[in-house]
Amino acid sequence: MREGKRLDVLYQLAKAYLGRFANSQLTQAPMEELAELCGDKMVPLAIEGINTSIARQDIPSARTITESHVGGKELYFEPIMVAYCALSISQNLVLSKLSLGLACATLAACRWGISFDDRFTSSMQIQLEEIVFADKALKEGFVRDTMEPYLLGNAEHIPGLQRIVKEEQFSDIVGSLALEWINQYPNLNVNNLKLLLSSVIRHQDNHIFLNLISERIENKIWVSAEQRNFWFSALFLADFNGSQELLIAYACEDKEFLWAFRESFNLGLESFQNYTGFSAEQNYFIVCRYASAWPPTDPPSGEWVGENTEWDAYRFIQRRIDQLAADMSDKAELLLQGLTKNSCVGAYRDYIKHAYAQQQRNRADTNKELPSLKDVRKVLLMGEPANHADLQAILMDALNALQDRIRNSSTNDILPYWRKDKDNTDKPHVENYCRDRIASALRPYLERLNINSHPEATRSGNKRCDLLHNYQLMELPIEIKGQWHKEIWNAAETQLGDYQRDYHSGGYGIYLILWFGYLGAKNDSNPIGWGNHKMPKTLDELKELLYLRYNGISEKTKIFVLDLSRP
Repeated sequence: MREGKRLDVLYQLAKAYLGRFANSQLTQAPMEELAELCGDKMVPLAIEGINTSIARQDIPSARTITESHVGGKELYFEPIMVAYCALSISQNLVLSKLSLGLACATLAACRWGISFDDRFTSSMQIQLEEIVFADKALKEGFVRDTMEPYLLGNAEHIPGLQRIVKEEQFSDIVGSLALEWINQYPNLNVNNLKLLLSSVIRHQDNHIFLNLISERIENKIWVSAEQRNFWFSALFLADFNGSQELLIAYACEDKEFLWAFRESFNLGLESFQNYTGFSAEQNYFIVCRYASAWPPTDPPSGEWVGENTEWDAYRFIQRRIDQLAADMSDKAELLLQGLTKNSCVGAYRDYIKHAYAQQQRNRADTNKELPSLKDVRKVLLMGEPANHADLQAILMDALNALQDRIRNSSTNDILPYWRKDKDNTDKPHVENYCRDRIASALRPYLERLNINSHPEATRSGNKRCDLLHNYQLMELPIEIKGQWHKEIWNAAETQLGDYQRDYHSGGYGIYLILWFGYLGAKNDSNPIGWGNHKMPKTLDELKELLYLRYNGISEKTKIFVLDLSRP
């Protein structure tokens, strides 16, 4: 064992040192865990055996290790290498002294961040990546060695693929690799194919990905119906105007192909910076082709019934109408007007007429000369709101006043929005708890003007609004999202948009984002990025992303970021 020959024994000892056994006590020191397995007298021999084994000539390569993972196996050497690095760190030795082969092999054993629930692997992986990814050629070789065995085996999940597609440090290699892999591995899982194509779109010239998509469609290069649908969704996204004939023929084949066009939207978010959704012509196309095939329907009742239901289709088509109506361009106005008279829209006709009327009012509003903020404030300070714009302005003023109290008061007004976790670390409260604190803080100021607040208010169709304010018959909804919420980049148009279409809201609303700041690596309360944009780590970065995402939103929607970060 001390000579590094008994890998089977050293494998068990290394796992004990790392704390990877089910009964490991992570509160114990690593040496105590090791002693519990082999006895105090054997600990020095175990450490010597781990150190000696690293000098062997048969240490597996990163590709060999990955091939074993694809087969569902772990090689003996893997925890031994990780334990060796952990021991080196404990002795204040730097990992940069490792041979590149050993660094790559040990990093491969970390499996691109899979959770081992041990003491060392996550932090060690960061140090190893700094070594391996410092050189472009070495980085590309490692990525190939740890990805291609999974691609060859047509794996459903490929560890690390999400990272290399989305992280900036791989932008110099991922475009060409993705293009090569799409051509080399025809049996790709569609989810992996989408990730790779989004990289080609982002990092290669336009003509390259357009030629790739066109080649697949023209030569019918696909191995399944699912792949075929994916390539048509990509064609709809990348070359809608130049491929009308093909897309019309495809759309007419089967009403179920609606889902391929829905996938185009998701692919757009993953592929293009500042992607704001379908064009007016694309929205018109979908409504014309599928409205009669998927008529309006009631939401499913009872238990979850799966995806791609009649209700999902109805809501997707309805949102295309809503997006067309929210577009203030002359082109969108002409297309929506055409839909009001088109027989293909079936039972959506009344909804389209209502959307068209709303678009006409909004277009008229945009051409009005609006009073200055100073003039509005003068009117508001005189008394209660006279219209929805007044009510919205009062609420925005109240939120600004609340922000000032939270940031600048001497009474620690920020504390109610934070809680202690199990390990006594500070953690943001959940959205609903924060909502109630906000409502409580605003209420005294609003009640002076006879404005009422209603948390979790029920709207038409049993929809619930986070915070609803009303004055007489006027209402104004506030949709609240914490920085970690997966819908933060869509809810201003989807959820808040639904509430704004209610008669009593007049189209007005406020989208309130709760900002707690960057909370450290792997914190599930961290903010999330939009599309291929990286996670915002500062308030200014979040505001910039919000501007990019919602710069085309209705003037009647106000966005407010409440800064609840620790000073």
